[in-house]
Amino acid sequence: GITCTFDPKARTGSRVKSVKINGKDIDLQESYILATSDLVAQGGLGYDLIGKSPEVSRFPAIKEIILKAIKEVGTITEKTINSLPSGYIYV
Repeated sequence: GITCTFDPKARTGSRVKSVKINGKDIDLQESYILATSDLVAQGGLGYDLIGKSPEVSRFPAIKEIILKAIKEVGTITEKTINSLPSGYIYV
């Protein structure tokens, strides 16, 4: 439900032209929760403002989730993937 209009040729800090949630402009007086990668959450790739925002929750990195699943089930086959409990990654 999030849409963003931006001008990639505009100067840094002025590229985003509009941000909408479910078709409505965001309220600059409100706070919003954003899910993102560790890199962006730490202000990487030029997302300095996000890096300065408070952290609400932290979840394991996707590679940690995949490694845990593999360690728990051992050899991975199509049958293994189809029988994984809810909450695991399906391919």
